[in-house]
Amino acid sequence: MRQRSTVSSDAVDRLTSINSDDGALAFLVRRDGRGAYVERVQHLSEIKMVSHIMRFDDLESFVRVYETDDLRFTYPLVYWRLRQVVEEIFEP
Repeated sequence: MRQRSTVSSDAVDRLTSINSDDGALAFLVRRDGRGAYVERVQHLSEIKMVSHIMRFDDLESFVRVYETDDLRFTYPLVYWRLRQVVEEIFEP
């Protein structure tokens, strides 16, 4: 599979980009006054991709979604970093 371009976390203000090494999975995380926005992009093939944009008001709602995503077992470092970034957003 060809390496896909990624977005540098410095490219957009207050945006964190988390990417798998093979480019098949990426998360864009942004903090706002009400919580966290998370975009999950999964490249299924050279021409197919799936994107979900979610907003979380609290850490508990994020964890419920996080724990149901089976790709966390395929890309454990990506998901570890994702959880770390979102936890930082909801720190008091």
